[in-house]
Amino acid sequence: MSKKSEKVLKNTMCWELKRYGRFVPKSAAGAGGTSWRIFDNTNSAGKVLLTVVESGHLLVSQDQELLEGFSLADAPSFLKVSQKSDILLFQMMVKGEGRMFRVQFAGASKAETLEQCKSAASQLQKYVPVSSQQDTPPPHGNMQPTMKRKGEAQTSPQKVCVGGQPGSSAEVAQGSLSLQRLAQCFLGQGRLSLPLAYHHQSLPTESLESFLRLCLLDHTFPSFVEQVEAELNKLAQN
Repeated sequence: MSKKSEKVLKNTMCWELKRYGRFVPKSAAGAGGTSWRIFDNTNSAGKVLLTVVESGHLLVSQDQELLEGFSLADAPSFLKVSQKSDILLFQMMVKGEGRMFRVQFAGASKAETLEQCKSAASQLQKYVPVSSQQDTPPPHGNMQPTMKRKGEAQTSPQKVCVGGQPGSSAEVAQGSLSLQRLAQCFLGQGRLSLPLAYHHQSLPTESLESFLRLCLLDHTFPSFVEQVEAELNKLAQN
């Protein structure tokens, strides 16, 4: 592994983080009010990594645990990113549900952490503008994950359910999800209700029917499906 925390593999960019923080709103933080839940690389849980893959997906992970994961396609419509020193702040709004998290980059010196942060910001600017700020805005009411856009209907947040039998009750996802848990759900081993951030659909669907017809006409497609299922089973068992 390179000594530098930035790695490049087939157009996939990866940066090692000093810490990742997820904003917890007052309703979930309890009597203590708003707070940040912090994950760092100082314990045995493993290194925290920020990855932007070739397909345009952003991932924040710690070992086998996925802390954040979403597509950057059409990112300006739901995502704001700002940089302060060696920290990037992400603010998301998807169908009236908002959330916020921030990442701080690792490095042997302040200069190196700044370099890594600028490198990540430069990569993100291919998908969404990254602004600079003097001070990270403190958490307050209008940044809570329950905020609504002005004029938007005040409806109850919907959830996306995957896995399980139709009509069965779904477990509500709390916090981050492991790859094993997600793989089990997509294999039908339990039913999971995902937050709205997972519901954002940014991939083109206009020619989906034609694409599926093409796949079904390909005599190698069943073998490909079997291989995908086999890999999902491996992840579900790890």
